[in-house]
Amino acid sequence: MKAILLCVFILVSAAHLAAAFFEREKPRKITKLFLMPLLLAYVVFARGSLFTPVLLAATFALLGDFFLLEPQKPLFFSLGLGSFLLGHLCYIFAFIVFTGTFHVPMLIISYIAALFLGFLIIKMIRPAKNMIVPVIVYTAVILSMSVFALQLMRFNTTIWSVIIFIGSLLFMCSDTILAFFTFHTMPKRGNFYVMIFYIAAQAFIMIGLSRL
Repeated sequence: MKAILLCVFILVSAAHLAAAFFEREKPRKITKLFLMPLLLAYVVFARGSLFTPVLLAATFALLGDFFLLEPQKPLFFSLGLGSFLLGHLCYIFAFIVFTGTFHVPMLIISYIAALFLGFLIIKMIRPAKNMIVPVIVYTAVILSMSVFALQLMRFNTTIWSVIIFIGSLLFMCSDTILAFFTFHTMPKRGNFYVMIFYIAAQAFIMIGLSRL
């Protein structure tokens, strides 16, 4: 069953990316809302059980996907941002649970690097004045997700922890691209550029967590 679900997810992802590339809005919006439910179903069958933080992360991601169908609307963008923020916090909690401990020197060095990277991201995005604080908070959380994914990789040296860490980096790319397009001009096929990173990020993290 899990193989079937993974194949269906890949097919729906391909259909979504094709719709985004050719800018077919109706199929793009419909297929987007099937991505996280399919991934969550795969995780349930792969693990044989459901880990609550993963369920919450997938639920908040689905809400974020829904609200960001209309990112040009300030309310929807804020709700989408908040939903993904909560989803990232759930992922961080899951990483901490699976790690079980911390490598403090690596944690300090990682946050120093994250601080520098976060500064560059904010400078590149150049958010509107009324969104500076929310964007800084969101950037801090998504960078923290990569920091704790790195901790997981340090103490759980399997291919799956590496995949999770890569997924966290892909999420950073996806969200940075989306934020830049939101505060500036959405280019032709902009949704395609965001979603190709986003789908890979969610798949890497969710599938990786299902194998730990």
